Amino acid sequence: AAFAVTAGPTFTSLTPASRGQGAPSYDLVVVGTNFAPGAVATFSGTGITVNSTTFNTSVSLTVNVAVAGSATVGERDLTITNPDTSAVTATGAFTVNAGPTFTSVTPATLGQGALNQDVVIRGTNFTPDTVLTSGVPGLIGNSITFNDSTSITLNISVAGSAPVGARDIRIEDDEGHSLVASAAFAVTAGPTFTSLTPASRGQGAASHDLVVVGTNFAPGAVATFSGTGITVNSTTFNT
Repeated sequence: AAFAVTAGPTFTSLTPASRGQGAPSYDLVVVGTNFAPGAVATFSGTGITVNSTTFNTSVSLTVNVAVAGSATVGERDLTITNPDTSAVTATGAFTVNAGPTFTSVTPATLGQGALNQDVVIRGTNFTPDTVLTSGVPGLIGNSITFNDSTSITLNISVAGSAPVGARDIRIEDDEGHSLVASAAFAVTAGPTFTSLTPASRGQGAASHDLVVVGTNFAPGAVATFSGTGITVNSTTFNT
């Protein structure tokens, strides 16, 4: 018995079994049998780079991969090859998923000091784990709601001191996708007050027009007064 034939590797599972386009440096765990130190993992097609294959035990390997942003979407075969060239191929064991795309944001602007405003992001391939960030001080994300794969609602507040100007929106998910919508959103200057004419009315005054002068008023602006006893019948946007 100078020579022996040993069993080749087998494949049981791959976890996780999918990653998104653009996913960098993710660990995948391969479970099977008869793995040997020095075993190497490879994937069919192009766009998946195997950074390392780590032998854990004869039944477990850790494969670190990066998925190119341009990798073709769809199933890939996984091949595990032992140093003696015995190998097993798991057909369609891994899937490259499409990354998110950006179409629009509504509204695309909010003013300094805006509170608890819903902003709807539209695109494709969103997931329940998708997150949105601006990376800019002054924008506060209160909540994020996954509506469906094409729509996410972000409730935000804008600090009164937030810098005025365009903002990028970064869309990321748990599969490593990262998309930047450049200058998709803007913070505009908040309203300012200059004068109110007339600046007084008597008790019992009915239906009087007051003219407010300032800057950065917007259609739909609403006037309110502190205290009680003053009813605002309407606020009309002039300019």
